[in-house]
Amino acid sequence: MDLIEQYVTTWKYKYAIFFGLLFLVSVYYSWQELVYLVRGRTAEATVTENYPMPSGRFGQNRSRVLDYHFRDTEGLPRKGADTIGMDEPIPGMVTVQYTPGEKGRSRIHGHVRWWALAIFGIAVAGLAFALYQLNRHMDEVMAPKSKKRK
Repeated sequence: MDLIEQYVTTWKYKYAIFFGLLFLVSVYYSWQELVYLVRGRTAEATVTENYPMPSGRFGQNRSRVLDYHFRDTEGLPRKGADTIGMDEPIPGMVTVQYTPGEKGRSRIHGHVRWWALAIFGIAVAGLAFALYQLNRHMDEVMAPKSKKRK
């Protein structure tokens, strides 16, 4: 195996490891979105407090945190917080999406983590391609060598 072929083979393994790790991280965030999709319920919540929160490098991007409380379908009091843009009006009531249970989560309805779903799709596609390339390489390595005619 010459140096270039060895370098290419090494990169195939590195891509597989990279996309494998990206897949594992993206599964966590995508799972949360799936839970909201399958088990999520909506409720009307009362905004109790709002305050600005600097974000981004050096705090140049500013958003507003809304603290809210609501009652779930079982009648239990719940509270939560989510962010909105500084330019958005501050509502008195918001529709929230929550997951039931004692350790359930909540967020403002419509605040979907599209970036998590996009990264999950990229990770699945990248991992599939990397595994395909590795499989092709292994087939080439494991194939019997044809005898040269003299």
